[in-house]
Amino acid sequence: MAFGGTAASSFVVNNATQITATSPARSAGAVNISVTTAAGIGAADSAYTYVAAPIAGAASATVAANSTANAVTLVLSGGTATSVAIASPASHGTATASGTSITYT
Repeated sequence: MAFGGTAASSFVVNNATQITATSPARSAGAVNISVTTAAGIGAADSAYTYVAAPIAGAASATVAANSTANAVTLVLSGGTATSVAIASPASHGTATASGTSITYT
């Protein structure tokens, strides 16, 4: 199984007509898919499309002393986040990431 000529990171043959595969990393755009079997190679042109990941800008929040559960607004471009993470710790207090939100206490 290959995506744009690059082998899948892993794959499982579910049955005679279905494969579950993990695609290798690539830049955004459509790629051809190919599957090699004992009977030969099956291919489909532009059958899989990689989508660019969203980009988050720097986040900053000013909160009142001793306050809790302050939402931190994220500025994203290029799509919708499916999860978030904190790259560096808050200078004071605690920043907590959960799902697609960050709160500061």
